[in-house]
Amino acid sequence: MFVYTPPCYESSGNAKYPVLYIQHGGGEDERGWALQGRTDIILDNLIAAGKAKPMIVVMSNGNCKDFT
Repeated sequence: MFVYTPPCYESSGNAKYPVLYIQHGGGEDERGWALQGRTDIILDNLIAAGKAKPMIVVMSNGNCKDFT
């Protein structure tokens, strides 16, 4: 599981943030959004530009190992 936290997260004390859960596409795992999609870079830039609110993003591995 990968979890993105905004740049202000460490210094914000008890602040509450919205949480966005995103799943990868078929044939990928939880690293897809972070490594290929550059989630952290894009969100850092959008937050700095005031185009997105600070948020936590959870990227989990939704693959099922056994379909039986």
